[in-house]
Amino acid sequence: MVVVLLAGVGTWALVHGDSSREPPGTGMEGPVAATETVAATGSEATSPPGRTAAAARAQTAAGAPVVWVQAGHADPREPGYRDQTGAGSGPFGSEVAFTSRLANDVAARLAARGVDARVLSGRVDPIGAPGAAFVSLHHDAPGGRAAVAGATAGTGENYYRGEGRGDPSPTPYPDSAPHRRATTVSPSVQRASRGLAAAIAARYADVFTPANGGDGTFAGVVTSAENPRLSSYYGFFRTGADARVIVEAGAAGVDDALLRRTELIGGAIAAGVLDDLAARGLAVMP
Repeated sequence: MVVVLLAGVGTWALVHGDSSREPPGTGMEGPVAATETVAATGSEATSPPGRTAAAARAQTAAGAPVVWVQAGHADPREPGYRDQTGAGSGPFGSEVAFTSRLANDVAARLAARGVDARVLSGRVDPIGAPGAAFVSLHHDAPGGRAAVAGATAGTGENYYRGEGRGDPSPTPYPDSAPHRRATTVSPSVQRASRGLAAAIAARYADVFTPANGGDGTFAGVVTSAENPRLSSYYGFFRTGADARVIVEAGAAGVDDALLRRTELIGGAIAAGVLDDLAARGLAVMP
């Protein structure tokens, strides 16, 4: 895998290639460092040093909001969820192939507007790092639907059998793999997450149309009562971002014509993020 820096603004892209040629991270002493890198192939990647939480906080203080963009299910994956490889269907043959393409597109668009956009794999590193927003990108399996959900205060992450098998449970099974430490979803994070989810949903509703290939259902923003699996997404409990959302862009099969258009989907999601950042008074370039 080759990791490419986009426009010198701190955004790392996911592209295919030789992982032995990854550039070194510069850590805290340089202006640019890499977060966790992921490959659309699903193979284990060697990551350069991640930017520390302190560096992320300093970058935000300098005026560039940090937005973490997660390519759902991309390797390396989160401990306790490693068996959840995503749907093995869709326009690119797998959910990971879709989420990797989409994460690159969203991050590049945000970077072009002065946002410090950082692409994550399924494993959220650095754990607990602050930022303006965390956006996890997915598409659903056949029979599902498109939706957006935000983090909800007073909830916790799901547990599964082993590394992610079986039905979700709010408490561990006897054979659940160990999880890393959890961050907290506070009432203020819940409010910010709802605002970000609404902004993304408003933009995505404009492109999720039959004319664009969206032949299934877009549910808009769903609550924890409607979809506890989404609102209990583990990523919400690994990030320290002020607003945390997950996007299911559509369902494999019925929405493949739209899912193939990652540039259209990426434009809508990035626009929603920018709308929300502006509404929160965080500086973005015109």
